[in-house]
Amino acid sequence: MAGQYSLDALKELLEKSRQYKPTEKELTFFDTAARKHYENPTTELLAFFLNPNNQHGLGDLFFESFIQSLKLKHNVDLNNYSSPLKVETEISTQDLKRIDLLIETEDHLFIIECKIHHHQNNPIDSYLEYAKDRAKNSKTIVPVVLCLDGLSDFNQWNGISYQDLTKNFKFNLTKKSFENPYNKWFLFAREFILHLENYYEDSMNLENFSFIKNNSNEIAHLFQLHNQVFQDLQNYIFQKLEENLQSQFKRRSDPGKYNNNPEYWFGNYKIDNWICPTLEVEQDKSGLPCKVHFCIQHPENYQNLISTFKESELFNKSEESTWFFAKNIEYKRFTWKYTSLDIDIVTEQILELSHFIINQLCKSNSIQ
Repeated sequence: MAGQYSLDALKELLEKSRQYKPTEKELTFFDTAARKHYENPTTELLAFFLNPNNQHGLGDLFFESFIQSLKLKHNVDLNNYSSPLKVETEISTQDLKRIDLLIETEDHLFIIECKIHHHQNNPIDSYLEYAKDRAKNSKTIVPVVLCLDGLSDFNQWNGISYQDLTKNFKFNLTKKSFENPYNKWFLFAREFILHLENYYEDSMNLENFSFIKNNSNEIAHLFQLHNQVFQDLQNYIFQKLEENLQSQFKRRSDPGKYNNNPEYWFGNYKIDNWICPTLEVEQDKSGLPCKVHFCIQHPENYQNLISTFKESELFNKSEESTWFFAKNIEYKRFTWKYTSLDIDIVTEQILELSHFIINQLCKSNSIQ
């Protein structure tokens, strides 16, 4: 099927594809966590930075940014707000419901429902009842929904987005960094802000999608051509083995690929175990860097073979010797590295190894 497209046409498509790149974003400390997009960890981190008494040394910076976000988006009277007295998470109401985040000042009580990907279907009546009981008519209750789109599904609740917050967080943190020596908390705060911004990374790069959509047939042929070439390479080396070793060699199917890179095994059915050369190719790199391995299954049974190999010229050219397990089977592995895949060179290397294996096992009567 790959033949339906000329190589020149496929080369032109490859050249065109160079302008399209996978979408990348800056990885933060928090992106390494398994629960990075869960609401509870995000809420705990917000609470840490919103509390001016915590060890971050940033004072009211995050709380003031939160107030700015509310004032910019909603007509909320917060001209006389004061610094937080308490910042709490997971507050239990009288009927054992839980408020995500609560900020208490001298004059205000902020009850905040934090949402990331979940629907807004919370027992807000229970939250407000708790807030009224706690405020005792002496504090203004400010209910807030913090979510991705900044829209509240609850009547009289103020919706703000993480994006609203991060804009003010970044602006105020930048000013603060000029006033104070840089320390680990600035880095921690910056990473947290970037983490919140990453919630808004586009899940779909539309330009990339359009390119794939408009060229999907040709791209499929490129993949077919790619797979065909490496299948042909494997068959070519097998053919050389059959021509050179003749009756002493019978092609054995591939037992699997155990590395991140494709690995082609050139096994011999004349041998009971997998004692054979393999070819590992880095197919995602220009020039196709590769490795030829000499693998010996159950090496404890072939100590004489290993000792003889270590005395040969072949061993002197090898770059490393390792043990590894594949499907819970132990192997001894010797490796030769090549910066680029030269078909003649790797084929000759595999032939030499195969000759060595057969000659040594013939002497020990392990192969007829």
